[in-house]
Formats: sequence, C-alpha cells, structure tokens
Amino acid sequence: MKDNQRRFDHVFRLIEEFRAEGVIFYTLKFCDPFLYDLPQLKEQLAGRGVPALVLEGDYTPGTLGRVRTRIEAFIEMLRQYARAA
Repeated sequence: MKDNQRRFDHVFRLIEEFRAEGVIFYTLKFCDPFLYDLPQLKEQLAGRGVPALVLEGDYTPGTLGRVRTRIEAFIEMLRQYARAA
C-alpha cells in the first residue's frame, strides 16, 4: 500500500495508450484494501477530465443485471460527453 503514485501513473499510461474515455473500477464488496487508493485516484482522474465509475460486487450472478445497467449508463454518459466536445 505504498508508492500509490506509481500505480496511478501506470493507470494514466494505460488511459493514454488505449485512448480510454473513462475508467471503471470493479472491486470486491467489503474488501477495504481494494478501495484504499480509490479516493485519491478518482481525484487525480477528475483533475485530468477522465470520468470514473466505481462498482462493488461479490462476484455472484445475482448482481450481474445491476452491474450491466450501471455500465450501460456510464457508456451512455461517455457518449454524451463525446458529442458535446
């Protein structure tokens, strides 16, 4: 849990390399280590104008519908953002 800026820089390189329009974080519910960096990373992404969606789940099939709906809404938001630009 140290040197988080190095991990963030890796994410930013991936965003540039793949020309990502947004970032989706999917973490295991109630697993705090996965969420440790999230507030700081979201802040840096926002500062760079990169939208982010945070999803927590427990890897069960019952959550698939909700996850799909949220991802579809996020993609639609990205499309709206791209049209406005």
